[in-house]
Amino acid sequence: MKNILLSLVFSFCTISMFAQNNGPQHVNYKTQQNTFTEKAGLGISEYDFDMMFEESNTSGGRFGWTVSSAGDFNGDGMDDVIVGADMYNNSTGYVGLFFGGDNIETNFIFTTGENAEDFFGGHITFVGDYNNDGFGDFLVNANGFNNATGRCYLFLGSATPDLEADLIFDGSFATEWFGYRHNGNGDLNNDGYSDIVISSENYSNDKGAVYVFFGGETPNNTVDFTYYGEYNSNSFGNTVSIDGDANNDGYDDVLITARGYNGNDGKAYLYLGGETLTDTPETTFERTYDTDYYAYTSSFAGDINNDGFDDFMIGAYGAYGAYGRAYLYLGSTSPDNTADLEFYKDTNGCTDFAKTLSNAGDFNNDGYDDFMIGDPMYNDYNGAAYIYYGAENPDNIEDLLIESDEEWEGLSISMNKAGDLNNDGISDIILGATGSRTAKIYYGSTTPDTQWDISLEGAGTDNWFGYSTSSAGDFNNDGFEDLIVGAYGYDHYRGRSYIYFGGDEADNEADITLVSEDIEDSNYGWSVAGIGDINNDGFDDVAVGAIFYGTGMPGKVYVYYGGATPDSIVDVVINQNTNNDWLGYFINTAGDVNNDGFDDFVVGAAGTQSTKGKAYLYLGSEDFSGEEALIYNDGTSGSWFGASVSSLDFNNDGFDDVIVGAPGHNNLTGKFDLYYGSATPDNISDYTVNGYQSESVFGHTVSGIEDFNGDGYDDIITGATDYNLGGMERAGQAYIYYGGEDPDQEADLIIDGEMEEGGFARFVNSLGDLNNDGYGDVGIGAYKANICYIYYGAQNPNNIADINLTENDGAYSWSFTTSDFNGSGNKDLFVSAYGEQPNGKTYMYQASTFVSIAEQPTNKPITIYPNPSNGSFTIENLANAESLTHIEILDISGKSILKRTYNAKDKTSQHIDLSDHSKGVYFLIAHTKHQIFTQKVIIQ
Repeated sequence: MKNILLSLVFSFCTISMFAQNNGPQHVNYKTQQNTFTEKAGLGISEYDFDMMFEESNTSGGRFGWTVSSAGDFNGDGMDDVIVGADMYNNSTGYVGLFFGGDNIETNFIFTTGENAEDFFGGHITFVGDYNNDGFGDFLVNANGFNNATGRCYLFLGSATPDLEADLIFDGSFATEWFGYRHNGNGDLNNDGYSDIVISSENYSNDKGAVYVFFGGETPNNTVDFTYYGEYNSNSFGNTVSIDGDANNDGYDDVLITARGYNGNDGKAYLYLGGETLTDTPETTFERTYDTDYYAYTSSFAGDINNDGFDDFMIGAYGAYGAYGRAYLYLGSTSPDNTADLEFYKDTNGCTDFAKTLSNAGDFNNDGYDDFMIGDPMYNDYNGAAYIYYGAENPDNIEDLLIESDEEWEGLSISMNKAGDLNNDGISDIILGATGSRTAKIYYGSTTPDTQWDISLEGAGTDNWFGYSTSSAGDFNNDGFEDLIVGAYGYDHYRGRSYIYFGGDEADNEADITLVSEDIEDSNYGWSVAGIGDINNDGFDDVAVGAIFYGTGMPGKVYVYYGGATPDSIVDVVINQNTNNDWLGYFINTAGDVNNDGFDDFVVGAAGTQSTKGKAYLYLGSEDFSGEEALIYNDGTSGSWFGASVSSLDFNNDGFDDVIVGAPGHNNLTGKFDLYYGSATPDNISDYTVNGYQSESVFGHTVSGIEDFNGDGYDDIITGATDYNLGGMERAGQAYIYYGGEDPDQEADLIIDGEMEEGGFARFVNSLGDLNNDGYGDVGIGAYKANICYIYYGAQNPNNIADINLTENDGAYSWSFTTSDFNGSGNKDLFVSAYGEQPNGKTYMYQASTFVSIAEQPTNKPITIYPNPSNGSFTIENLANAESLTHIEILDISGKSILKRTYNAKDKTSQHIDLSDHSKGVYFLIAHTKHQIFTQKVIIQ
C-alpha cells in the first residue's frame, strides 16, 4: 500500500493527461519608474561546482564480493561472519561484521577503508586464533592502498569487539598488490598459534610472492618466510590456502596457485608445513590448455572421505569451452598431482563453473566434510552453488543445487563455510551475491534445503540523498551557516538526515547524522528545514519530517535544537495521530508570524482526509511543546493542501505571513493561499491565487522571495510544472507575484519552460540575495532536464535566466537552497540531484572569487577620492544625485568587510578608513533609492 501511495505522491510531477491551455499567453509586466537597471555584484559559476556532498554509503559497493567466517569473534559461543564491499564509496571499501544469533541481520558493526580506491574488503579471511586468546580473528586486505602497494589489517577478537585494526601489514612498492589474497586458520609450524599467509601477485614483474607470518601471543608484522614465483607474469599467489593438512603429519600445508603460468595454462604448488619451512614444493599441478584458466581458484576442502587426510580442490573455470572444471585431490602421506575426481557441468546454463570453490564444513551433519563449487554466471548471471556431500567414496554428482531466481544476482561470486551461526551444532554456509548486494546464509541441518535462512544486506542504493535540502541556519552558532540534507530512502525507507557545519575550511563530511526510529517505510528525511531559533536560545534549530511514520501513516515531525555542541537527540516530537495525515510532507520556517521575538514554523500534511490536506503553524516559545497554534484547512478532497509551505512579509507590516500550496485543487488546476501574520493570527485566507490551467498542478511548491523588484515588499513565486504551453505538453510555467499593501491576483512575471516534460518549476525557491546587489533572487528547477535556472532580482526584472546550472545527474535541481557556508558574507548555492546513482548527490556552488564591475549608470551618484589611497578615502555625494542609503565594501574574494547604512536625506560626505586592511583591490557597492553603483577601490 505504501508503495502505491508513494507513486501517487510523485504523480504531480508526471501527470500524463492532456489539458487545454487556458492560462495567459502573453504578459505585460508591471513596471516602475526605473532610472538604472543592472545586476552588480557577485556571480555563481555557470559550470563548475565547488564541493559535492553524498552519503558515506554512496554505493552498493559490491557487498558480498567476499564472505568469510570470523570464528567466534566476541566469545559469546556463536560464530560470526564477515562480508566485504570493496567498491563502497569510490572504492574506499568497507567490511561488515555480523554477530551470530537470533538477530544477525541487525546485530553488526562495520568499518571502512582509509582512502578512495583502496579496495578495502576485496578479500577477507578467518585466520583462526592468531594470538591464541580464545577469540576468533580475521584479516582484511586493501590491495589498492598507496598506489596499489597494498595493505592488510588484522582484527583480533575480544569480549568487547571493535573494528580498530590491531596490526597492519604493508607492501613494499607501488603496484605490488600486496594482500591481493591471503589466508589463515592453519598452523604451519605446529606451535599452537594460527599463522597467516599474504600474497603479492604483482611482485617483481608479476612473478608473485607469498609471505608467511607466524602467530604468537604478541603477533607482529615481520615476515617469517617467503615463497616466490618462478617466472615473470606468473601471478604466483593469486590464491593461497593453509587451512588443511594434506599429508596428516601434524603440520598444516600451503597451497598456492599461479594463474598466469605459461600464458593462461596455470600451475599450483603444494608446500608442506614443518618446524622449518621450505620453498621446494612437495607437488606441483599443471594443465596445458591456455584457455582453461587452471589454478584460477583453489581451496582446501576439509576431510571429505574422513580418512584423516585433508583434501583440496583446484578450479579451471575456462575449461572445455568455458563451461568450467574443478579437480579434487585427496590427501595422503605422499600427495600426488593426479586428480581423484573431476567435476563439470557442460549444459544447463553453466558458463563459469568453478569460478569459486570452498570448504562447506559438515553441512549435513553426517560426519564427513562437504564442499562447494560456484558458478556466479549460471543462468544468465543469476548464479548458483553446487553442494557436494563428503562420503567414504565421494562422487562428482551434486547433492544440492542452490540456484538464484533473481536476475543478475551473481550468487556464489564468493562462498565460504560460516561456522555455526545459530549454535545448533551444525556447520552453516554463506554465499555472496553482488548483484543484489547481499550475502545469504544457509543453515546446515541433517536435511539441508536450497532456501536461504538469512539475507545480509549491504549499503543500499536509491537512498534519495538530497530529496530535501535546506539551510540549517547557524545550528552551532559559530558564525557560519550550516546545511541539512535528507535521504528518506536510507535503509528500506527508514531514512536519515545529515547536518554539515559551515566554516572557513568546511568539508563534505556530515558533522551530525540524524537517524529515525527503527521503522521501515517511515520516510524520515522526506522533508528537512531550518526553522530559525524557535526557543530563542541563540542557536538556530532544524526539523525533519517522516511522512509515513506509524500505523495508518499519520506522519511525525522531529525538532532538534541547535547548541554549541549539538547532538542527534531529538528535542521535541510532533504527532497528529490522524491516519494518512502525512504530517511533515513539507516543512519550512514561518519567520515570526506574531512578531513576539520567537521564530515560528509551518508544517504541511498533504494527505489529511482523502488528500484534502492541512497545514499546521507552530509558534516558537521558550518552552516549546510541539502543540500547533493554528490549523490551516482547504476542505476540498484531492486538493493536497499543504504540499508546500513557505513564508514572507507580503504586505510589509512587520509580521511574517504564511503561504500554503494546494496543487490538486480543482482537478489539479491548483492554487495557493496566503495568511497574514499578526499579534493574533488566524486561519482565514487573506489572499488566494488559483492556477490557470486544469491539471497543471499550480502551487506544487511555493516560496516567499526577499523583495525581487526592490519595492520594499517581499514577493511570491510558485510553479505549474504540468502546464501545457502552446504545442509543448507539460512544459511548465513559473509565476512571480509582487507584494504590496493591496496586492492583486495577477502574476507580475511569468516564466515559461523551454521543453516538453522538462519538470520545469516542480521546485522553486528563494535564493536570498545571491549576487549581492540588494535584490532577492530566485531559482527554478527543471529536474527532468537536469537544469537549475537562476533569475536575479532587479527594479524591472525579466523572465530570462541569468545563469543555467546543469549536471548530468538524475533529477538535478529537484531541490536547492542557499546558505553562507564559508562565512564569506555571500550566499552559496546547493543544488541536489536525489536520483543520481547510487544514492543521490548535492552540489555546492560558492559565490565567485571575483566581483564583477557592472555597467554604470550615466548619472553617477558619488565620487571617491583619493583613489588609489592608503586606505583612507572619502565618498562624496554629487550635488544633483540621489543620496546614499547604504554601502558595502568587498575584498577580492567577495567577502564583505564593511557595511554602513545612511539617512537618505543626508548628503554629507562619508569618510572610510580601511588602512588596517591589506593592500590590493576592493569593491564598493553603493545604493541609493533607485540606483546601485559599483566602483573599484585600490589601497596602495
